[in-house]
Formats: sequence, C-alpha cells, structure tokens
Amino acid sequence: MMGAPSGFSAFKQSLADVAVAHLAPITAEIRRLLADTAYIDAVLKQSAERAHAIAQPVMQEVKDIIGF
Repeated sequence: MMGAPSGFSAFKQSLADVAVAHLAPITAEIRRLLADTAYIDAVLKQSAERAHAIAQPVMQEVKDIIGF
C-alpha cells in the first residue's frame, strides 16, 4: 500500500474542520481571559489568599511541633 486511500484525505479535512469548530469557543475564551490582565491578577490574588488560609494552620502546627 503506497499511499492512503483517497477517502482518507477528505476524512482528515473533515476531522480538522470539526476539531477547529469544537475548540473555537475554548480558544476564544482563552484569548479573552489572557487579554483581561486585571481579572487574571484578581484570580491569582484570591487564590493566593485561599492557599495562605489553608496553609497557615498547617504551618503553625509544624512550627509548634518543631519548636520554632
């Protein structure tokens, strides 16, 4: 078998078209989010605050155990 069957070419193009159409909303949302740096900064700040709130009691317990 030297090459792909002729129908495979059409299938690949159709598959690519479906994939692009399916992923287009995700791509648009990623572009929108990346353009909104204030939103990204706010999410990062909020996430850091949540992480700190979760880690603080654990770190305090560790410090109490090691006598720090």
